[in-house]
Order: sequence, then C-alpha cells, then structure tokens
Amino acid sequence: MVYKSGNEKVIVSPLFIVSVIAIASVMLSFFVYKITTTAAPYDPQPKIEIITPKQIAQQALVPPIVRTGLQIKNYRKFDLVKNEFIFEGTVWFDFDPSVISLDSVSNFTFEKGEIIEKMAPESRLQDTGRLFTKFDIRVKFSSDMDYSLFPFDDHTLYLILVARHATPNDFVFEATPREFVIEHDVTSLGWKEYDRQVRTGADIQRFDLFNNKTDVVHPCVEYSIAYQRSGVRYSLTIILPMLVLFFVVMFAFTLDPERYRTGILAFCTAAISALLAFRFVIENMSPLTGGYFLVSDYLFIIFLLLSIAVFLFSMFAEHVGTIYKKIFIVLLNSIIVGYVGYIWIMWVL
Repeated sequence: MVYKSGNEKVIVSPLFIVSVIAIASVMLSFFVYKITTTAAPYDPQPKIEIITPKQIAQQALVPPIVRTGLQIKNYRKFDLVKNEFIFEGTVWFDFDPSVISLDSVSNFTFEKGEIIEKMAPESRLQDTGRLFTKFDIRVKFSSDMDYSLFPFDDHTLYLILVARHATPNDFVFEATPREFVIEHDVTSLGWKEYDRQVRTGADIQRFDLFNNKTDVVHPCVEYSIAYQRSGVRYSLTIILPMLVLFFVVMFAFTLDPERYRTGILAFCTAAISALLAFRFVIENMSPLTGGYFLVSDYLFIIFLLLSIAVFLFSMFAEHVGTIYKKIFIVLLNSIIVGYVGYIWIMWVL
C-alpha cells in the first residue's frame, strides 16, 4: 500500500472500484431494461386530412364509398436501420361498379413507395351487387424515421395508399384495422409488432402556400405498424464494450502515479485507443441520418471524455488524497448512470 506523508493513502483500493462498478452496472441494467421494454416511437406521422362520416354527410353530394383492405403476406426485405422494406401482399377493394369504374380503383400507388410487381386484378360480383377486386402486389417502400434514440429506438412504419386518378368527389375510402392483416412475424429479425392502426382521409398536394385553390386532393388510406425491439441484445452490443473499456480505465486509480507513471500512460492509452477504434463499429451499426446526434453518439462522447478525465486525473493527481479520488470515481459513474436514467425519464416515460 502506498502512503503520503501523515499516512494518507494516495491510491484507491480495487475493492472500492469493483463495488462502484457493481452498483453502476445494476442501475444501468435497470434503466436499459426499462427503456427497451417501453415502446416509445418518435417517427413523424404523415399529414393527411381526415374525412369523417359527419363531413361526408354534410356535403351536398355524398361521394360513393370504396371499402378497402391490405394484407401483408411476407417481407422480402425488412431493415429498420437502413429504412428499406419490400413486402408481398394483396390490396382489395369493394365498391359499386355502377358508379365507380374498375380503372378508377386500379390506379393506386403508395407514398414513398414503388410497386415493383402488380398482378392482374381478380374480381367477382357479390350478391349485394358490389364488385370485389383484389391485386397481388410486391411493394418497395420507406418511411419517415427518427433515430434519435438509437440504439433504444422503436419505430412506426407508415404506408399510405393513394388513388392518384381520383378525388374525394369521385369516392372516399373506408377501412378499419380488422381489414389490415399482417401474416409475417419479424420477431426473428429483432423486432416485434405491438400495434397497428388505419386512418382514411385525403392526401393533399399543395402548390401554393397562400392559395389553397390550387391544391390537388386524392383519397388515401394510411396504414401504420408500430414495432419495438425484441430484447436488449442490440443495445448491449453497442453499450457494453464502451462500458467495459471505461471500467478498465478506472483501475488506473489503483496505481501509484509516482512509481507507475509509464504504466498508467500505457494502460489508459490502450483503453482509449480501443474505445476510438470501437467508434467505427458503432458507425457501421448505426442508421444513416441527416446529421443529427443519436443517443449512441452522446454515449460514445461521454465515455471518451470520462476516460480521458480518468487518465489525466490519475496521472497528475500525485498528491490528491484517496477520499477525493473516490468522490471523483463516484461522480464519473453517476454521470453515465444519470444520462441513461435521463433518457428513460424524459424520452420514454
């Protein structure tokens, strides 16, 4: 054991550091578990004008109603990190053929999407006199995503079906969540569905912000699917290596800076270099964004700055007593735990 004059210790016991690490790890595990098991999508919802039955009833000429539904049979591609999706499914319509032509409902498309394949329609006339028509399709699409909480992020996919060659005066869509069927389970891909919604309304193309007479309006249906990460594997893959490297750096406080200055330098430099190298791993796992910071970016910056602070403090605090070093160690761990706790309280709850 190393002492200063007056028998004051100048190194920190490894047992104390292990105890602080254990307490911090338990608290971090609690917060990470709470964040990953609480659904909190922040993706922006598309703006469509909702058309209610009351609004339809108030019109002088009530437009005919087209019942519609969507069935997603299989995802050919499902990548929430790269925001790329391809699905195979069926779109169906139920309408009165005496007032609505088949061509009117056949000319549909998807916002932010591309219909890769569209089979010929299969139609049958029902006893009610309405025509039931279905289209087998393959669609590639993307959705507006907010990745600010990555790697704790949950997401909502928005898929908007639009009749580009019709207006709400020609017909309006009617759809409910019971007619939105998803057969493919994506739990094996690290996600689980926890909610789905359907809204009908009108998609507005605005050409003049000060003159709505130039607006072009089309009937549309918004299908939304909310997904949550299934488990903590992905978040731990990013956080755990940085956390371990930071905990390793803290053991520099167990070395006497007067006797082991070179050892402390090599010890901390190796850990900080490994942390910098891990940054490239995080970049490969992170989604492409428009330049805003993610939680993973803030965590990396915090771990890096705190590791450098440990190195500088342990290297040059030769005459600082153990009590102050212990306070410093507790403070650094509190910053990490406090930030993750802040994410849970302010962003998720």
